[in-house]
Amino acid sequence: MVTLVLAIDAVKGFCDIGNMQNPRMKKIIPNIEDLMERVQKNRDGDIIFVCDNHQEDDPEFKRFPKHCILDTEEVEVVPQLRRFLMADKKNYVPKTKFNALSGNHLKESLAKIKPDRIITVGVCTDICILYTVAALRELGYEVIVPTDCVETFDAPDHNAEDVNNSILKHMADILGAEIIATQAGIII
Repeated sequence: MVTLVLAIDAVKGFCDIGNMQNPRMKKIIPNIEDLMERVQKNRDGDIIFVCDNHQEDDPEFKRFPKHCILDTEEVEVVPQLRRFLMADKKNYVPKTKFNALSGNHLKESLAKIKPDRIITVGVCTDICILYTVAALRELGYEVIVPTDCVETFDAPDHNAEDVNNSILKHMADILGAEIIATQAGIII
């Protein structure tokens, strides 16, 4: 069985520095690291990082603060997960949209890998994770989302815990994704 871990926005700009940095995001990194270690030990596993890489004038900045500007430190994978990057960064895919499959070569990479299941991890549960899971399900992929490997932010009128619970339920009930309480419960 070919398993793919799709790590969305596991970058410094959401976990360590910048306008979108949030401590909630950083707390899931050890769980993602553990999952990646287990997948890497399995010969039938792959890891792809899909990371925000925006231009200075990206239209997204009309709704969100500037973040993850191309060629800045913010677009770098967090230090704890860098060892899972290939030397040539072939498994690093820049993105500019909420849907990680839009505007890049990720869809073609998935067609070559032919994963039996895609474990989707990273941030933000209610934005890039949600839109990517929807796109993957529309393409017919089996998608697993471990709740201890996804997170969103707290803000006024945006309670992270409530938002996570609601969106995870939506992904299960409407999109048909498999929601698992902990990455440790996934058999690799």
